[in-house]
Amino acid sequence: MPTLERKYEIDSIIPATGWKALFQIDKGAREEKHLICWALCNFEDEHDENAKEIIGVALIKGKRVFCDYEKAFVEYLPPKD
Repeated sequence: MPTLERKYEIDSIIPATGWKALFQIDKGAREEKHLICWALCNFEDEHDENAKEIIGVALIKGKRVFCDYEKAFVEYLPPKD
């Protein structure tokens, strides 16, 4: 998976209606955050080649973050029927 230390661009934003991200917080507790959207990102890898990833975006402490790059990220939770 590409890292945020590499150059990247967001190619497209996709709705994430009903999706959540699960995060591990202090002392074993877990917290769910609603996804704002999915972002189709175009990364430059270590060989200067392009790689595309779809990454969930959530709001944490007032900042938009790529969930996959947060240390506390556990998994994505699909919408419940």
